[in-house]
Amino acid sequence: MFIKESLEKIGRNLPLAEVREMYFGNLPKEGTRVTSTEVLNIYQQFSGHGIEQNTVDLIRFHKVYRKRLLDARDLPTIIWYFDYQNDRHISNILTKGGLERDLLSVARNCIGMEYDPRLVDQWREDSFERALEGYSQGIELPPLILSSRPGGARPDGYLHIIDGVHRSLALGVSYLRSGVLPRQEILIA
Repeated sequence: MFIKESLEKIGRNLPLAEVREMYFGNLPKEGTRVTSTEVLNIYQQFSGHGIEQNTVDLIRFHKVYRKRLLDARDLPTIIWYFDYQNDRHISNILTKGGLERDLLSVARNCIGMEYDPRLVDQWREDSFERALEGYSQGIELPPLILSSRPGGARPDGYLHIIDGVHRSLALGVSYLRSGVLPRQEILIA
């Protein structure tokens, strides 16, 4: 894994977006191959908060995914959600205005978070709490769906969340509190 981490660091520092895209496109892929149709079926089966058309479109955009278990070394490469259009969204607090978006930083901010709920829009905190409880009980939760090129964006060496914002935050918080990474399957486009 040291080699993989080194290659990703090199790729993130390449000067041109076109060069980064070619670089990350040529890195070796890990895991079992899964089609977007299979990923969509998994999403529809486990979507407890209802099926969101934007998520369906992002899943369908990517034709091939890789299925594997999450590794602790993946955590710093996962970029958490940020709502650029809504100052009252919880992501504004958790990412410090979009400045700290890697999963472990967001999880640290969540652990130390104090906020006035009247100043923040509803954010399905119950989904986060249920996922946190599931991880503490050793329950394997539905896979996180990630992409290195969400919607065809140029790859930047990070994994962006297509589905699993609440689960990923709960996973990060659980990991920081216990020092043990819960078993978690991921699907990477």
